[in-house]
Amino acid sequence: MARVELLDPKVHGELRYDARRAARENRDRFVQIAPIEFPLVAVRYPIFLSKDAETGGFYFGAMLGIDPDENLYAGDDAIAAPYRPLQLQRLPFFLAAEGLAADLENPYLSETGPGETLFDFTGEYSDYLQTVRTALVALHNGMDSGRALARTLLEHDLVESVEIELSFDDGSTRTLEGLYSVSRDSLSALPDTVVTSLFRSGDLERIHLLLASLKCVPMVAARKNARLG
Repeated sequence: MARVELLDPKVHGELRYDARRAARENRDRFVQIAPIEFPLVAVRYPIFLSKDAETGGFYFGAMLGIDPDENLYAGDDAIAAPYRPLQLQRLPFFLAAEGLAADLENPYLSETGPGETLFDFTGEYSDYLQTVRTALVALHNGMDSGRALARTLLEHDLVESVEIELSFDDGSTRTLEGLYSVSRDSLSALPDTVVTSLFRSGDLERIHLLLASLKCVPMVAARKNARLG
């Protein structure tokens, strides 16, 4: 169970976070992202919509693996990856009204192990924690725009369910379900006035980035194929 506490240098001044080990051992197959991340994500990972199991609302995510609990981009070089989604950059920290909080049950937080310090010698946030705070603020602001974009796609009937069949060299297959994307046919059929509105709001660019990111599915599949080999 999570134990989230507001970070206080007098209480947590000796805490360290082993970010390298956390990145190396991460097992998140599908990571929620914000539209501000689309330009960086779309050239590296496929972007899909999925439904929140609790609310039924749509959210955007980057696909990092094929099987459950599988991040094909984790490993020794994960921390130095060209881009890691903000959701992974910010773990296990949270924004709070009074500052930053952390889940003290996170296995990569400790007072004795290696890792990044959370506070400097003056009791201020360390450079690492400042970077985390920047990621948290960007993610917090971006989630609102993500919900707005999802509503826009639904309003114009642009969301469609997709099912992806993958075959691998060892003879095994995988079927990816529960994913959604933008319907190219519905997008092409939109009235010019709607297209103009989407263009001026920046949503049309985000839609095209989402669609372009689907070319990354074979890249993820190739990583899986290499592991199966």
